[in-house]
Amino acid sequence: MLIAKFSAIFCMAIRTALQRQRLQGAKNLDEMRYHWPANNPEWEKSLINFNDYYYFAQVVENSGITAASKVLGLPKSKLSRRIAELEARLGARLIQRTPRSFLVTELGSEFYEHARKMMLEARAAETAVKRRLVDQTGTIRLSSSPTVSRLCFAQIMPAFLRNFPNTHVKQEVLNRPADIINRMSDLFILSHEDTLDDSTMIQRRLLIEPRHLVASREYIAHSKSPTGPDDLMSHQMLATSETSTQIRWDLTETSTNRQSCQCLTPRLASNDIFAVAAAARAGAGIAALPASVCGDDIRTGELIHILPEWTAGATMVSALLPSKQGVLPAVRALLDHITEQLPPIVAALHPHRQAARATQ
Repeated sequence: MLIAKFSAIFCMAIRTALQRQRLQGAKNLDEMRYHWPANNPEWEKSLINFNDYYYFAQVVENSGITAASKVLGLPKSKLSRRIAELEARLGARLIQRTPRSFLVTELGSEFYEHARKMMLEARAAETAVKRRLVDQTGTIRLSSSPTVSRLCFAQIMPAFLRNFPNTHVKQEVLNRPADIINRMSDLFILSHEDTLDDSTMIQRRLLIEPRHLVASREYIAHSKSPTGPDDLMSHQMLATSETSTQIRWDLTETSTNRQSCQCLTPRLASNDIFAVAAAARAGAGIAALPASVCGDDIRTGELIHILPEWTAGATMVSALLPSKQGVLPAVRALLDHITEQLPPIVAALHPHRQAARATQ
């Protein structure tokens, strides 16, 4: 019988230890409730009701429960009960009250100082949030794709920082759109080929940028320049992809909108678009790149625009916000600035636009 009693106590201790361990790993109040058994008095005792701290501070500052109940708009009996429950949970007398006197105990005075500071911090927290919701200030956490980062920081961000001197920007590069699930940012600006499937975020399409076929002069000098999409089958192709297996390229003739589907096996495939561009400049083959990546190289002559009447798919640039609610003014100002400035900057890099400028 003694062994059975010991076993029961031991099992209870193990269950309690496991419950406490789960509580430590709980992320929120609901998870904590899940791990505690129903109607457990220890669970009720473990909760801190910060309203009681506020009520107690009001009682002290108004020198009694009667005056505090009028200020708070609460029944005197309810306020008295809440103070009594607070004292019971703490296991200490905070105030001495009689029909003719009201005194705060030594412990009550010490507790009041902490409660008062807590109320001040709570008001300061609310003030900080309200100020950020009105003023274009604070730090913006921005995550963006490498191509967007290069354009933003070189040509867009300096003007924004001049216009908003009280705003700071902390930017992080995302190599893949899927990486957004691991980031806590106020704003995402992503370049992508496929439709983004994260429906939990608010999306805004900023631009659609066609991809151009380009190669180096050295490569064209040693290989016959293609005269049409079908000729690409005999060339060394470079692809922005994570796989080196066969890739479908959907080409469009811009003047007639005629389509040509080419299934090609790239000689070099990489998810780093700048690595693909570097390989094209070095003469490794033909690549399909957006103007934001290859425009300057075409202008300087490092890359030649192959089949200029055709495009090889498109790259989309989208802005994503974690939520429609509570967007800070500084974040909205940055989004509006990028939305206004990015399309004309990318358009100026278009090979046809550069050719037109060169002939003027």
